[in-house]
Amino acid sequence: MLRRLLDAYIYSDTLSYRARMSNMTFLTSVGVSSLGLLFNIIISGTPAISILLAVMIVSSVIIFYISNRKGLQLAVSWGETILMNTVFLPLLIFFTGGLHSGNTAVPLMGMVVIVVVLRGNKRYLLLALTLLWYTLLEILSLSYPNAPIIGVETAALDENITFLYNVACMVLSVIFISALIVYQFSLYALARKRALELAERIDYRLRQQLMVSHISQSFLGKGDTGKKIQRALEALGEFLDASRVAIVKRGEDGTLCRPKCFWISSPEYELPEEGTLGGFDESVADIFPPVVPKSEAAMQIVCSNVETDRNGRFAAWLAVGIKAFVWVPLYIDGEYWGCLSVEDCAGPRDWSSIDSNLVSIIAFSIAGAISRNLMDIKLNDALEQALAGAQAKSEFLSNMSHEMRTPMTAIIGMSDIGLRAESILRKDYSFTKIQEASTHLLGVINDVLDISKIEAGKLELSSAEFIFEKTLQKVLNVANYQLLQKNQVLKVYCDPEIPYSLVGDDQHLAQVITNLLSNAIKFTPEGGVIEVNARFKGESAGLCDISISVKDNGIGMNEEQQALLFSAFQQADRSVSRRFGGTGLGLAISKSIVNLMGGDFDVSSSPGSGSVFCFNVLMPRGTQTFSVQDALEDYELPHKRALVVDDDPDTLEHFSMLAEELGLPCDEALSALEAVALIDKHGAYDLYFIDWRMPETDGLELSEKIRETSGSVPIIVMITAADWGSVADEAQRAGVNSVIQKPLFASSIIDSLTECLGSERRSLGDADAIPNFSDRTILLSEDVEINREIVLALLEPTGVAVDTAETGAQALASYTAAPEKYSLLLMDLQMPEMDGFEATRRIRAFELQNALPRRPIIAMTANVFREDVEKCLAAGMDQHLGKPIEPDELIRVLREYML
Repeated sequence: MLRRLLDAYIYSDTLSYRARMSNMTFLTSVGVSSLGLLFNIIISGTPAISILLAVMIVSSVIIFYISNRKGLQLAVSWGETILMNTVFLPLLIFFTGGLHSGNTAVPLMGMVVIVVVLRGNKRYLLLALTLLWYTLLEILSLSYPNAPIIGVETAALDENITFLYNVACMVLSVIFISALIVYQFSLYALARKRALELAERIDYRLRQQLMVSHISQSFLGKGDTGKKIQRALEALGEFLDASRVAIVKRGEDGTLCRPKCFWISSPEYELPEEGTLGGFDESVADIFPPVVPKSEAAMQIVCSNVETDRNGRFAAWLAVGIKAFVWVPLYIDGEYWGCLSVEDCAGPRDWSSIDSNLVSIIAFSIAGAISRNLMDIKLNDALEQALAGAQAKSEFLSNMSHEMRTPMTAIIGMSDIGLRAESILRKDYSFTKIQEASTHLLGVINDVLDISKIEAGKLELSSAEFIFEKTLQKVLNVANYQLLQKNQVLKVYCDPEIPYSLVGDDQHLAQVITNLLSNAIKFTPEGGVIEVNARFKGESAGLCDISISVKDNGIGMNEEQQALLFSAFQQADRSVSRRFGGTGLGLAISKSIVNLMGGDFDVSSSPGSGSVFCFNVLMPRGTQTFSVQDALEDYELPHKRALVVDDDPDTLEHFSMLAEELGLPCDEALSALEAVALIDKHGAYDLYFIDWRMPETDGLELSEKIRETSGSVPIIVMITAADWGSVADEAQRAGVNSVIQKPLFASSIIDSLTECLGSERRSLGDADAIPNFSDRTILLSEDVEINREIVLALLEPTGVAVDTAETGAQALASYTAAPEKYSLLLMDLQMPEMDGFEATRRIRAFELQNALPRRPIIAMTANVFREDVEKCLAAGMDQHLGKPIEPDELIRVLREYML
């Protein structure tokens, strides 16, 4: 039995250390009291003491049994046990007969309890005090053995008084014993209360942990994050018995927006219908730090009573009926995103630390869920973009394969046809087709190089002064051939307010306009109308705002197609590349160029109604100016009469407007027949501007008739949309003095007038005549044989003598051997043994060392980016020619450096 008692209450692993020690102390006290009872009975001690000890033992055992049955192992604490066995019990024994009357077990019982319960120096101190207390009681008992009441002699008491004294002692003993029993039962009641409270706290904590665990696990699983958060708010609100729980998101302006995710316990606590949450804009804008604080003190705000809060800090909460609240911030990626608000609208509430900590735990879980959700969205978007980009690039490569193989097939095929052809005309036809296919292939390659440059962030613009109208005119002249093939009408307006000269990158500007114009021609059916408008939008901070638009009446686009316009490797309609061709890179390149020029694109379009592409650029005004009066003051235009003949009314109207600006009186005719009638009516004119292609009688026939019938020598200027070289011979035979191309510009008309009315007349083609350099020699350095043959063929018409070198070392040796022999050096960059850069540097060092004049060195390379040009100039070269070599550009360079 003793073994079971010890196993159950002393050695059980289910009990805490403190509970086992308390049980051991209590059982020791009971054992010692039982021993004292046994000694008292054997030695025939005082009956009152025996009764007292028996009651104490029985009551203690009962209390102990009940306490342990109820799970209240801490019913009697160590201090209470020591106090009862060392102070109260000896004092009671003293009143009922003294310690000397056979109650020697009591001091032993007290000292054993102290030894068992305590450890360290406190045990010895308490033992000494207990012995001192026992000694004092024993001295008092020995001094008055028959009358424990101090100061009263026994002899002075009679039997009645002695009886009354004994009765009083017994009553006092009963009262004391009752007090001890009541005290023990009060300890039991207190322990039970504590146990119930502990059980409630344990249950609360368990339910709290289960709820937190359930919410955390739900956030880790798949599903709608918004619904999970809503369920978490509902669980939190019901657990805390709150009125309202909400997640309030911080807006971009710092204010807290009306929550979309919230829970309310009753409809009366519904949130406001409009605006922010209770108008907290100013009150809560900076309520939490913008980034995660180092101190945890700023991680929550707890208010038990909004009305009594000091300084009215939370007065705004009263506007929405909040009486008490707990706010915990939500930090996403270290930045303040919003907060979790738990509110009580019924009245003040004393939030415990457990409550506020629970809100913080749930807020942390919700913040993690929101962060993961945002990350998932970003990852999904990135994945979609990556897949879309991969698909777009795959389609681009497929399209690019088509775009490259198509001209290559033409080049290879026409080369084979040309080699086998016996007719010169057949060979010329083959060469023409090869040239067209090669030009198209070069454009595709240039697009790929440009977009690669843009994606690498290395596209840069050069800056130089240029004449805007001439740049626009060059672009339109290049497009004329395509316009003629599709019989399309091009209308052009150039705002006279645009400065004569601007400072910027005219080549890239021309590239953008060319791309838009090419697209308009491509997507506009035959006979369609295309409009190009250049307008001056104003000047600010030294920058002129130039707006250029290209309008067509082609196939048009819907909104979805417009969204893909400026994406690299994509076309608005994937079938477009098959129907119309193209790489899909042009608009992406153009947008990047325009952005670098400080402007942007604007597109308006609808399916079947055509499109309008408009962009603007910002450029400084140039220093060059032009005055019509100064240019034409010697020709007395107001005293001359002009006749313009064209079957297009718009052309007539545009020419008349330009002629009015020039101060030239002008009549109009829509046909050759009408022109002849005006000549018969008004007599011969001084100037004739005649369209080449007209119905019934074309411009050449009309020119011949005017020459035959005119008594004077009129000036005839041919207007044509075709390349002037194709009509030059016929025009000369018909007596035409000059040719200007459509669309008409004031500058082209002025150039034609100064050419025809000036003292130095030139025949057609003289301006572009190939110069004669038969008395000069140049040095060509090129390691690829076919490239040398091409350059030699291009130089052959000039009569220049050419020495060749296949490496940079050979070029250096040839030049240093006879530097006076060469007028110019053409230098390839990538050659074996010594490249063109090193050869140039050594040539320049040789010239400097020998005080020789500097010979122009022209780079020839397929590297055409800006840094490539700058690298050539830094090495000592004078000019840069990009491969493939343009014949006209090569002749221009020879003119510039050898004439």
